[in-house]
Amino acid sequence: MSWIDRFGHFSGGLEFAQCAYEDAWAGVSHQPGGRMKSSIGAVMAVSWVLAFALGAEAQAPKEHSMTGCLKKGAEANTYMLDLETKEGKGPKTLGVVSSTADLAPHVGHRIEVTGTAVPAKEAETDNKIPKAEHYMRLTAIKMISATCP
Repeated sequence: MSWIDRFGHFSGGLEFAQCAYEDAWAGVSHQPGGRMKSSIGAVMAVSWVLAFALGAEAQAPKEHSMTGCLKKGAEANTYMLDLETKEGKGPKTLGVVSSTADLAPHVGHRIEVTGTAVPAKEAETDNKIPKAEHYMRLTAIKMISATCP
């Protein structure tokens, strides 16, 4: 409600000033949409914080599995996989950044690896890790076949 609607006429700033003073204590704003704008602003701020927090959580790497033939890398205790691709889509090679499982007994085997992706920029800072199209930290392996196709 504007001060003109409230008083029906303009008789100077005194009535408006008194009304503004009284309404300030009551939490009423005479600006068009003033209180609503504050509420919307607060809701927007909370929404941004929640969206940022959820976005950060969503960006965390998720575990996934890939299948391929395990082979030794050029350096000692390094490994990579020649991956099986569907219709030629996806990466063809995988560099193993780290593994909780012992990979040595599975060289030459067809295996399924499970783990999290590692960004190429991060993986390629270590010269020992074989160059590949995709990099992973392995958390589990499963032997599918003692030979590779």
